[in-house]
Amino acid sequence: MSFYNFLKPNATVRQQLRAGFTMIELLVVMAILGTLVATFAMSTSSARENAKIVKATAESRSLENAIRLFCMSMTDTELETDGGNQLSVLGLGDGLQEANPTLTNMLTKPSQSNGNTVYYEANDSSIRGNRLCDPWGHPYQIRVRLVNRASNVAEEEDYEIVVPLPGRHRSLKPLSAPSSQE
Repeated sequence: MSFYNFLKPNATVRQQLRAGFTMIELLVVMAILGTLVATFAMSTSSARENAKIVKATAESRSLENAIRLFCMSMTDTELETDGGNQLSVLGLGDGLQEANPTLTNMLTKPSQSNGNTVYYEANDSSIRGNRLCDPWGHPYQIRVRLVNRASNVAEEEDYEIVVPLPGRHRSLKPLSAPSSQE
């Protein structure tokens, strides 16, 4: 047996012992992976929040347009003679209100009272507790303000309808003051 053959098995044992990772190498790899996962989770939650803001902005504008469309379509009906305007039929008056069940039903479900028209297509996640809610689960805030106080009889065009309130969603800019020409 040569001296070389005698050392060869020992070299193989050393190579086999060195084939694994040390504890420090494993900790470094785990730290790198943890950093990558944390970065990905933060960017995902940020993207999810931005998606909610975009959804709330789009739903707000659609809801505002649906309220206006409802009022315009009900102008020539008997609702006008019932002692109120179309906004009162929706359960809205001058000032700040939440989206209520009456407004939700009148805009989202066809019925005889609204001419079997659906004014606002709401998905299941938008209606909670029979109220239209934003992506965070809060009922939409609607502000109705009488703009033209010169005439004794208020027309639908005399009201300003705002959904949502300024500052409710950070992507929306605050409302400008109404111009004196209105």
